[in-house]
Amino acid sequence: MILLIIGVVGKIASGKSTVCRYLKALIEDTEIIDVDSIAKAIYSDEPAVVEDLKKCFGDSICFPEGNVNYNNLALKVFSSRKDLEKINNIMFPKIENRVKKILEEKNNINCSVIDAAVLFDAKLYKLCDHVIWVKSARNRRFKRLLSLCELGDKEIKTRLDGQVINIKEKLVDFIIENNGTLQDLEDSVNKITDKIRSLGSIK
Repeated sequence: MILLIIGVVGKIASGKSTVCRYLKALIEDTEIIDVDSIAKAIYSDEPAVVEDLKKCFGDSICFPEGNVNYNNLALKVFSSRKDLEKINNIMFPKIENRVKKILEEKNNINCSVIDAAVLFDAKLYKLCDHVIWVKSARNRRFKRLLSLCELGDKEIKTRLDGQVINIKEKLVDFIIENNGTLQDLEDSVNKITDKIRSLGSIK
């Protein structure tokens, strides 16, 4: 049984994963569910999904041996709202089912943290007791991506401009403005954790 489920949502390179790591360090017996990793597992485990993607976007989204070429796929879907909607229609129900299954199989876990830009789009917010929205200025997200991945300015701009996520603001419990230092971010997570702990939800 999981006592608490926290969803962390935000755009690419906003600092979601860092917030999740801080939560894991602050809350005893916490596990992180990384939805990006789940999506990659689906591509690996379900050949029918890859075939559906190839039908939508062409063979170039895969390497010759058949594995998904994530950079090519990202360039396709982030360059077109219509293509983004196509992949979302394929992947969101499968992501939702995988996350539900993972949560059902957890035993004696104090807290699960769902790291997901698509928290609302894939209906994962319905599983959460609290939702944290991590926001960050576009120029900061650009610099983070530039330092984290081997992509050129044009490719990064395509990803930033092409990402569309739905945020149901009324269902967000906490907002973090991640435009300062890592210490500022950690302090913000500490305050939120103290607030949640004061509600008696976690140890």
